[in-house]
Amino acid sequence: MADEQLEFPIQPNIAAGLRMFLYSQLFVTPHFPRHSFKDQIVIVTGSNVGLGLEAARQFYRLNCTRLVLAVRTTANGQLAKEDNVKSVKHRADADTIEIWPLDLSSTASTLAFTERVKTELRRIDILVENAGINSKFWTLSEGFEQAVQVNVLNTFLLALSLLPKLNKDEDIVSRLAAASGHLHDEGEPYRYQVTKLIEVLLTREIVSRLASRGAPSPPVLINIVNPGLCKSTLDRSGSQPSLGFRILRAILDRKTEVGSQTLVLAACAPEASHGEFQSDGTNQGIESWIYTDIGRKVQKKVLLRKVNFHTYKSDNNHREQSIRARYYLQGTLDYQKYNTLCGNLRSLAHKLSALDPDDPFRKKTESEILEKLWAMGILKQSREQGAGLSAVEHDVTVSAFCRRRVGVLMTRNGMVPDVKTAVTLIEQGHVRVGTEVVTDPAFLVTRSMEDFVTWVDSSKIKRSIMKYRDNLDDFDLMV
Repeated sequence: MADEQLEFPIQPNIAAGLRMFLYSQLFVTPHFPRHSFKDQIVIVTGSNVGLGLEAARQFYRLNCTRLVLAVRTTANGQLAKEDNVKSVKHRADADTIEIWPLDLSSTASTLAFTERVKTELRRIDILVENAGINSKFWTLSEGFEQAVQVNVLNTFLLALSLLPKLNKDEDIVSRLAAASGHLHDEGEPYRYQVTKLIEVLLTREIVSRLASRGAPSPPVLINIVNPGLCKSTLDRSGSQPSLGFRILRAILDRKTEVGSQTLVLAACAPEASHGEFQSDGTNQGIESWIYTDIGRKVQKKVLLRKVNFHTYKSDNNHREQSIRARYYLQGTLDYQKYNTLCGNLRSLAHKLSALDPDDPFRKKTESEILEKLWAMGILKQSREQGAGLSAVEHDVTVSAFCRRRVGVLMTRNGMVPDVKTAVTLIEQGHVRVGTEVVTDPAFLVTRSMEDFVTWVDSSKIKRSIMKYRDNLDDFDLMV
């Protein structure tokens, strides 16, 4: 039975959210943390740059016993370690800081990290999940949109896998802090904000389920933390923003070390912070609909379905199956190849967008890519019609490639009733594109050749069609 569709009309309170945001950015500074983390084991993800680096520095300054920098690239992690040790003058125990590899875009890396934690650490006192991405371009990672994969799926896979380790010592209350952002309703393109909203809902549901076990006090304090808008490298993979936006950021941005203080404050927050959204070091309210019955239903019905993270590719391949059926993809690897190609093209466009718009290499390569994709029929507009690199994100999809397959064009042009029939006739050698006889259903037809898809001269089908047309012509003459 199909899942019941949820309807939850949201009335965005943008004005109130904007006032709160501006007041926080311009007039509030989180207080400097002075809590001692002596004898505590701390893990900070994404700790080689930005907020994670500064948060790790503060934990080290506040005398944590063991500090694990969970980073994607160990070489960058080593530089972060050296920077921390150099900046904290009163400590000379560099061995306290350890560099562990963790790539949240990879489920295998995430699971390997959790196994290492379970093996090498006797317990965890503090886990700060700071790592995240904010990409302008749609990029797939292991079958999921990359922001969802990094900010949600593997972030919570890590958290849920390590909950038992956080609760290892019943005499010590451990803490899990997840970095989030300002919560107000945004348009659909704002995938980063969407992933942060999902983080809030997931966290609230996890807290609710832990509370249902009946413990008098939570063994693990879980916080959602908003560090505010900070000078950070979170959007370092994005394209160059406009001058006006850069000026606005220069006015509003907090220093990175100030934003990181919110993460450290959450790590020593009282029990009243459990399950709450923290901003500026204190509990703050979030969108009102989240507290309603609808919000709770969303948490339970949509977000926390049981998923085996080891087989999630087969559990969540509904889109792949839909495309296979619609375009009659017979090759077992056709979908994966198109998917990989789309990801590579988006990645290339993403890297080009990071270059200066006047860079000769960017201008030449961008022009060639857009012209080629337009000629192939993948892009909806040509460069002359206004297409830019952003069109690669929106138009380059598996479906776009499938629509250029010769059988699909035959169906669209009325040569056959359906794609399945077209595939059969193609494999039997009845079809040509221009002068070339095509027997591969995966043959892609360019824009310039789509009017030259026809039957081979020796085909019985062509003779039957010509005879039928002759009969129609004779009938027209008699009329």
